[in-house]
Amino acid sequence: MGKFKKIAKGLGYAVVFFALYYGINVAVSFFTELAVILRYFPGFFTAGETLSAEQQDLLLNKMYALNGVASIITTVLMVGITALIFLFSGMDGKNILGMRKPKKNFAWLSYFGGVFIGVCLSTLINIIPFPDAWNEANKESVSAATTGNPVLALLFVFILAPFLEEFVFRGLMMGFIKKYWSITPAVILPALIFGIIHGNILQGLYTFAAALAFSYFRVKGNSFWCAFLAHCGFNMSNILTVLMGKVPDVVKCAVGLIAFIVVICGAEFVFSDRKKKVKGNN
Repeated sequence: MGKFKKIAKGLGYAVVFFALYYGINVAVSFFTELAVILRYFPGFFTAGETLSAEQQDLLLNKMYALNGVASIITTVLMVGITALIFLFSGMDGKNILGMRKPKKNFAWLSYFGGVFIGVCLSTLINIIPFPDAWNEANKESVSAATTGNPVLALLFVFILAPFLEEFVFRGLMMGFIKKYWSITPAVILPALIFGIIHGNILQGLYTFAAALAFSYFRVKGNSFWCAFLAHCGFNMSNILTVLMGKVPDVVKCAVGLIAFIVVICGAEFVFSDRKKKVKGNN
């Protein structure tokens, strides 16, 4: 197979699985909205009812409240269909996705690394004078993700969203592009698309930067689970930042400093452990 055909094949697989993910998302969102309309606005279809501004806000809030349920459905469908595709195609899905045990001590380092990156990016967002429209769009997006049942909202933010997004971007897309092309485009292209789909400029910028970091942990830890844990830590740091909105700056700095110390100490522990192994082998 020529180099161009090989690259095209890898990109083709990445596009197909992204399209599958996007299609499932759109379908689940459509039926979620339909269910909310039928439940709260039964006359919308039969009587040609138009929604007032207040009713439109209510519709959005009810849809946001179902984020957790919609995410569960999307995750089950995406993982299930992907498993069937791998099963019947004979592809080595486990290797492509990177579903293997992380390197020793790298799992928890990935998590706290994600927390540290989240704190750093949140600090930059607060320091840099971005346009008000960017900040408002970002706040609305974060608020939407945490609306509704608290348990489902936490499940969505800390587990489901990180798992599904890493499964698609650092698992499927990165795995196929890396296999048929090379590591550099496998890191950059999924990260770029990951930033774009977040819907607003500010969130797109910092999620692109975060995605590059998730890719680092995915490669260095030699496991999908490292990217997943880093993403979980990143999301937790963002929620903590929102909760600490009225906390004095000195407390925020202390939290960031603690996260930084944990990451540095963890990195030193991991690399010193590797050096001992190398010396022992010699």
